[in-house]
Amino acid sequence: MHPRIMILAAFTARTQVYLQAIRNKKIEIGSILTFGEEKGNLPGQGKSASKKISINGLFLPDLNEPFNETLESFECDQIHIDNSDVNSQLLIDRIIESNPDLIVYSGYGGQILSSHFLTSVPTVIHMHSGWLPEYRGSTTMYYSWLKENFVGVSAIIMAPGIDKGDIILRKRYPVAPKEVDPDYLYDPAVRSDTMVDVLEYFISNQELPKPVIQNEDQAEEYYVIHPLLKHLALLEQKKIRENA
Repeated sequence: MHPRIMILAAFTARTQVYLQAIRNKKIEIGSILTFGEEKGNLPGQGKSASKKISINGLFLPDLNEPFNETLESFECDQIHIDNSDVNSQLLIDRIIESNPDLIVYSGYGGQILSSHFLTSVPTVIHMHSGWLPEYRGSTTMYYSWLKENFVGVSAIIMAPGIDKGDIILRKRYPVAPKEVDPDYLYDPAVRSDTMVDVLEYFISNQELPKPVIQNEDQAEEYYVIHPLLKHLALLEQKKIRENA
């Protein structure tokens, strides 16, 4: 029996990258539940055009494709609710009615899933753009970029707390090429690359990769990076590419 996978999808560039990566890999999903407004003003709803380029085999989407066109390319159950609160009872009820085996979360920035949400629905996985547990919190892509010259993605089973779920897969990537927008293109592209690996494993094995509990002694939390530090990361990116 093919597992039913649900994409819990905010109207963001990250969601569009996830969906296009799934489509590119021809992964069968059971449903897409979108919530909020497509043209809203929530974190993660910025705009960025993309170029038709590739990076060492990493799939890069076309963010010029209208969001609705991306959705319409999927032949699966599609549900929408106007409420942008991921923890709303209405959204939880819709998930329960759809009865997925696994949920991939792609929400608005800053939203934290409540304990009630997580105990009411099936397993939820999230792609964190940081090497856990060493890089928890916000914009950790830039911190590992500055400190260790790499970008990490950790696929986790969501649990109460910030980035504290069990790890099911971690991958390392090079820093973003200078011609690629780090925030709206590269960050979701590396997340989606890790995501499709998890989904292909789940479909093939009817279970997720073996979860690994995070070592709290190694954990370090980060906050939204200061613009000056982000600028230094981009300068370092330029230097690396010029010397390549």
